[in-house]
This record gives sequence, structure tokens and C-alpha cells, in this order.
Amino acid sequence: MANKFVNMTVGGAITPINVEDVVAVSATGRANNAGAAAIIVMTYKNGSTMTFSTGTNLLAFTVAYEATIEKAWWDVIIAALATPWNLPVYPSLDEVWAYTFLPASQGSQYVRQSATPTLNTFEAKQSQPLKVNNAAAPAVQTDLVIASIAIA
Repeated sequence: MANKFVNMTVGGAITPINVEDVVAVSATGRANNAGAAAIIVMTYKNGSTMTFSTGTNLLAFTVAYEATIEKAWWDVIIAALATPWNLPVYPSLDEVWAYTFLPASQGSQYVRQSATPTLNTFEAKQSQPLKVNNAAAPAVQTDLVIASIAIA
């Protein structure tokens, strides 16, 4: 079988990232005004790692967003692996992942908003943009930006 790839924007360029055999994803945010990049590490079955770094200060996400970043990464890995094998690149050869994540799973398809249960709206189940609270200005929401990657 061929490997599965996700097209990501890394340092402003479209970069295909291998997501086959990923066994762990770990995000490390930065304290406010830390002056350092935040990182995301993907670990593969063979023990090798790929480290994604944000820019420093305004582009680094805080510790509070680590779980959201990890969830978004797993969402895109699962989506890529679920595509048919004749489509090895997710979302497609000429598109990149929009850095989105799925909302938290619902315990039921019904939400009790009043005395009468109603179905959740479709909009509530759609992917959401991955906005992060940046490390230099914690009240500011920014898009996740990957500045560089390193392979070990």
C-alpha cells in the first residue's frame, strides 16, 4: 500500500506530510511572552518523529490550546486515512488542509433546548477554523501558522 499524505502549508509553501503509521501527536504551547515557538510532534510507528514549529511570540499558541491542537491534528490524520486508497493526498493534490477541527462529539443527536427535544443543527457539526490564543498577546485569537518542520 502507498502512504497517505496531508497537504499542509509550512513556511508559506504547500508541503505533503506523511500521516501513515502515526502513533502519537503531542503539542507544546508556550507561556505568555515566552519568546519561543510552540511545537507539535508527530511520532511514527518506527519511532521517528516530525516536529512542526510555529513562529515565535505572536504566532506561538499557549498551553491552554494544546488539547485543541492535538485534536485538530488527529482529525486531519483520521480524515486522510479514511479517504480511498486511489486518493493518497488529503484534501486533494492541489489543496491544503485548512487547519480546522471537528466539534466535540455529542452524547446524543438530540439537544434539550426546551421542553421538546430538537435535532442539532447541521451547522453545529461542521468543522471549525483552528484559532489559537497566541503566547505574546493572550487575548488575541490567531490562525495556527506552521513556520518550519524538522524530521528526526
